Amino acid sequence: MISFPNIDPVAVSFGAIKIRWYSLSYIIGAIFIWIWLAIIGTKEKTLDKKCYDDLMFFTLLISIACGRIGYVLLYNPVYYFRNPIEIFQIWNGGMSFHGGLIGCVIGVLLVTKAHKKSFFYVADAISCIAPVGIFFGRIANFINAELYGRVTKMPWGFVFPGSDGAVRHPSQIYESFFEGLVLLCLMLFFRYFIKKKDFYRDGYAFVLFIVLYSFIRFMLEFFREPDAHIGYFFNYLTIGQLLSIIFLFASMLCIFFLNRHKANNMLVTDG
Repeated sequence: MISFPNIDPVAVSFGAIKIRWYSLSYIIGAIFIWIWLAIIGTKEKTLDKKCYDDLMFFTLLISIACGRIGYVLLYNPVYYFRNPIEIFQIWNGGMSFHGGLIGCVIGVLLVTKAHKKSFFYVADAISCIAPVGIFFGRIANFINAELYGRVTKMPWGFVFPGSDGAVRHPSQIYESFFEGLVLLCLMLFFRYFIKKKDFYRDGYAFVLFIVLYSFIRFMLEFFREPDAHIGYFFNYLTIGQLLSIIFLFASMLCIFFLNRHKANNMLVTDG
């Protein structure tokens, strides 16, 4: 067992104003995405500053809102319907990644339509750097001692503050490594090597991100303690695994759409 490093969840404090590590993880992730879009837009001459500024602002705003709504509806609707004022207290935690992903898609759709840009081109670009935000978000979960893992006898287990005192998997660290660093390496490899192949089409990186994240999340959920008020579905699966399955099927439909669109374009060109 390793002693839990009691890090203050509040990173910076200015009197009554407190900035938490969890909030900083969103800020850092947003900065990385903004810089990445600026580099790509300048290098490939595809996105002007107004476009990626709007992408960053509106996509972040909508994804946070949808992440919160997703958490309220999927993870604890009864509690929040009884305490509606707490829905807006996002500083107390409670965000759904899958809800945030839907919000991100909505934001990119709206901005790319307004700027007359390709949705899939921009979605591909964001997908390649998005794991950075996931990495810092999971580290913040660990600092907050939340979303911890199941009971374990492994020597690297922790006793998390506020838990039942059992030694548990640091599932947040597992997720930060696999959903963050490993996924980031895979996406960058795909962008810089596979994208050069003739078969590549805009949208493939976006779909790959959903497929890989869903698979990694599904596997890591076996180490993560399910929410006590939700438990297991079918006595085996967590809500995170069910959502991963749904998004995996959605990505398969997206692949079908992209390939069909590609085939139609070839027919038009040949005709």
